[in-house]
Amino acid sequence: MHSILCFLNHNRDTGKTATVRNLAAAMALSGRPALVVFSEDNLVFSEEEKYFPFHSGILEDYQIPALFYMKADTLTAGETLTVVKIREKLTAVLDVLAPETVVFWDTPSALSAETRTALLLSSGVFIPLGLEGEAFDRLGPSLGLLEWVRRERQEPLPLMGMIPVCARPDQALSLIFSGPAHKLFRAKMAPVPIPEDFCVKRAESMGRPVFCEDLLSPAASAYQMLSRWISSCII
Repeated sequence: MHSILCFLNHNRDTGKTATVRNLAAAMALSGRPALVVFSEDNLVFSEEEKYFPFHSGILEDYQIPALFYMKADTLTAGETLTVVKIREKLTAVLDVLAPETVVFWDTPSALSAETRTALLLSSGVFIPLGLEGEAFDRLGPSLGLLEWVRRERQEPLPLMGMIPVCARPDQALSLIFSGPAHKLFRAKMAPVPIPEDFCVKRAESMGRPVFCEDLLSPAASAYQMLSRWISSCII
């Protein structure tokens, strides 16, 4: 059965797309197929010569086997669609991929119908997040939408973790929060932060995972450890 993971953050420039791309690449390199669902307006994924056509609506990475990409528009374009119909279309797409494939849905950095749809179809949510204080201050819209969709679904939708991205050695939760807030956010944090790494920015500028730039970079190692943790969460 395919696992669908929604990556959510309404703030721009949070490293969400880089996190999604690199976690999916790490998953594929570990031997478990991964599909990245991305928005039509995401320019990082726009250069299609980097991918091979795999199936109708699905592209495969030309360097990393078992790493696939699909525009969300493939599911949501056309007439007004209900979540049930979108689920049926997604199921038909996923039927051509191995059942152990993990879907990483990179939602838009805005409140949108696509974000709501991704949350309704997902089995778990991750929030890529910088560790500066104001990033936490702006979490309200994302957490509010998550809670609203939970009530609409009438079934569990776990926040599986907040993923610290571009973390610097001098940053720590204890320096940002204290008391109950510190305990709350620490409990929700993924166990491996993604360190600040120039290799990630350089690879993203070319629309590639960091593994194509430097397989041994600090961020590449962190993505690999984090992907193993995610695999253990969804088994």
